[in-house]
Amino acid sequence: MNSKEKLIFQSIYRMVIVDGDVSPKELEVLYRIGTEDFGLTQDELQKCLFSQTEYDSAPVTDVEKIRMLYYLTLVAWADGKIEDCEKSLIENYVVKFGYPKENSEKIADFFIESVKQGKNINYFLNELN
Repeated sequence: MNSKEKLIFQSIYRMVIVDGDVSPKELEVLYRIGTEDFGLTQDELQKCLFSQTEYDSAPVTDVEKIRMLYYLTLVAWADGKIEDCEKSLIENYVVKFGYPKENSEKIADFFIESVKQGKNINYFLNELN
């Protein structure tokens, strides 16, 4: 795993812990993302999650931003509810990725509602085009 992927994966992990309740369902989704989308082994997942990174890196391309927002929302919804702190974290990433603050809630709501409806990453990538 390269350092950029590690930073992205650790950012997704923040969603698991942001509400102070580490749900087994959220961990399951996080591990599935790690193994299926990042190609990590269980050992690599553990090392990544328990190592500390001193800085945070934003995805660069629009596709990377969409993937990251999708992953964050997918993990947040894994337990069947979106806490205010989880929605706030999604909104913070929207702004961090360079989108206007006044649109952050609307963009977060779009991701949340779409994930609730079972939309997958391809839906979001098609919306980008």
